[in-house]
Amino acid sequence: MFDLTPYDRSWSRFFPEHVLPDWMWNRRGGYSFDVDVKELDSCYVLEADLPGVKMSDISVDYENRYLIITARQQRKKEDRGEAGSYLRQERFDGEMRRSFYFDRVNREGITAGFNDGVLKVTLPKDAAHSDARRSIPVNRPAD
Repeated sequence: MFDLTPYDRSWSRFFPEHVLPDWMWNRRGGYSFDVDVKELDSCYVLEADLPGVKMSDISVDYENRYLIITARQQRKKEDRGEAGSYLRQERFDGEMRRSFYFDRVNREGITAGFNDGVLKVTLPKDAAHSDARRSIPVNRPAD
């Protein structure tokens, strides 16, 4: 798993924000989303912030030891600026995808839930593993 976040921070010591384009300072940049990954004794828990994304526009797959999250963010047609011109436009419209390497996971036990703009994926640990692909359904968790 490779993330540019530490490099973003080191660049900020040398270049003030106004020198480089906005997309270099906005980590989401329209192409990514923020995640937290926690390791527990029995499982890994990944939480991804996906505000404004519909549950039906999220796919979660586990293949060759990689968890792949794809989300499509679609703005309404009337929000796209046909009736005027934007002075600043930061909201993203399109597909975002991230992948994370997890070894020794029980792929049949992976679960995913989406609630209030946060995707939570639980990956139970397993000593044996398989490289076969598995699509994980995203559900709304019970409150």
